[in-house]
Amino acid sequence: MYKKIASVRSDEDDEEIIDELIDRFGDVPRETLNLIKVSRIRGLAELLSVKRIYEQGKTIIFTFAEKSQLTPLGIVNINEVFKGRAFVHGGVEPYIRIPMDQNNKLKDSLKLLSLVKGD
Repeated sequence: MYKKIASVRSDEDDEEIIDELIDRFGDVPRETLNLIKVSRIRGLAELLSVKRIYEQGKTIIFTFAEKSQLTPLGIVNINEVFKGRAFVHGGVEPYIRIPMDQNNKLKDSLKLLSLVKGD
């Protein structure tokens, strides 16, 4: 099951693995659902040339390779969704910093990466 969870890359994969876990084991623990989100974040980060994701104080920082897929439209969408609380830095070492809500940091990270991807 861990290999299947590690290969989750989309909403469809997410739903399939959760359905399978429920069928085989019953209720899925929150920790397992978080592991699925982490797997999706890793897959998106790799696809989008994210070099590092880390927490600093009360923020989450996403650093990108110099040739990232960060577009002007993506920046506008990020600012709209995060209501102007996101900080986007372009240049040689681009990064995005968003405020961290401890209860939603995986959800917010996934949301940000999806916006960068253009979903």
